[in-house]
Amino acid sequence: MERVLINGRDARSHSIAWKILQTTKSEIELVFPAVNAGTAYLGVDLNIDPNDFERQIRWSKDNQVGLAFISSENQLNLGAVDQFKEAGILVFGPTQNIARLESSKIEGVRFNRDHGIPQPGFRSYTRPVDALAGVNSIDWPMVVKGDGLAGGKAVFVVGTDKQLARDRIRELVAGGYSRSGETGVVIQEKINGFEVSAQIITDGESIIYLPESQDHKKRFDDDYEGDNPNTGGKGAYAPVPQITPELRNCIQKSILEKAVQGMREEGHFFRGALYAGLMVTEDGPKVLEWNVRLGDPETQALMMLCQGDLLATMKACAAGRLNPNTLSFKEGFGVAVVLEALQSNRFVDIGRNIRGADENFGADVQVFHSGTVLDGDKVVTTGLGRILTVAAFGETLSRAISRAYSPLRQGSVSLPVQHYRDCIGQFGLIKRIKEGAYQ
Repeated sequence: MERVLINGRDARSHSIAWKILQTTKSEIELVFPAVNAGTAYLGVDLNIDPNDFERQIRWSKDNQVGLAFISSENQLNLGAVDQFKEAGILVFGPTQNIARLESSKIEGVRFNRDHGIPQPGFRSYTRPVDALAGVNSIDWPMVVKGDGLAGGKAVFVVGTDKQLARDRIRELVAGGYSRSGETGVVIQEKINGFEVSAQIITDGESIIYLPESQDHKKRFDDDYEGDNPNTGGKGAYAPVPQITPELRNCIQKSILEKAVQGMREEGHFFRGALYAGLMVTEDGPKVLEWNVRLGDPETQALMMLCQGDLLATMKACAAGRLNPNTLSFKEGFGVAVVLEALQSNRFVDIGRNIRGADENFGADVQVFHSGTVLDGDKVVTTGLGRILTVAAFGETLSRAISRAYSPLRQGSVSLPVQHYRDCIGQFGLIKRIKEGAYQ
């Protein structure tokens, strides 16, 4: 029996594993270096450190692993794909040098500049002390970003307040946000518009365009008047009704295809999933960030729409033989709402029971796990942050929203101390772009 190794224990990985099992035509077994309470029911827990690639590779070679899927940016940045490739194991994901497109904001803005990909104005600094001095010469509204991986959290909108910009730069250095070791700073021009996540699967030549989605990065709803920090994402929906055919063509031609071509020009054939975080402005779409893997929680919404053999598509991509027609997405909408555990009474709730995490809500509603673990036959929390994603399909966006929120609002799925945003998908219901724009 062929085995598929999935290195990831977040809700994104859970949703992909679920979809692989739902769509594959082959007899397979899923294996995970580490599991959450959701993926534990889908395959075998190898009980291997996710960063111990040597043990994973040794197990894979001894046990007929036909594909390794590296889901997380952390393992991609550490060179997991390079090591699996060197061992002769088919692997889905980019190599370490291309992964710097995400792990280094400085590399990302450099790449855009060199290949004519539209982005906001920026200044980049490898030393924080130079960024502190550089603030004085900037006269546009600013967004301060740490250079390394930080789970979406090292981003601060400071506007034209130069002192606040300097305070945030010092906070980046003192707070140790970067998980990948970089200490540089990018100061980006704050631009106006609406955000869109544009994702593709590519083998470096052929491209499958996934439906555009919209993430909700702020912790609280948009009308919240207090401090509203960035998170890794509190919910998403797809497709985005505001994306007209003209705008979609603009995104594909001026950004996504340019990026794939640019990597080829630099000697890299990207084989995996590429994510462009965009701001759609009056002047057209501009790149705010790159991810070199599928987005979370966008993937959970997309998996509710995905049709075709996902595993066969990933294997063909990894082998450099991607057929753009092997994957399709059904008509309708996917909505994903993230349930987050908050701190209570100054202590972290670990090992608390989760209600409804393993309930069956029907084919159109799925609960994907992230910060969960099995304690006997109980599903419990592993700490703070994103615990579950409730994802739903609907023939209309309104119906998908209603189905995703129903288990949460009725209390069928809940945590002892919890939070979720109440507005996921609402932007798609209220705003439209004039036909013919972005031609």
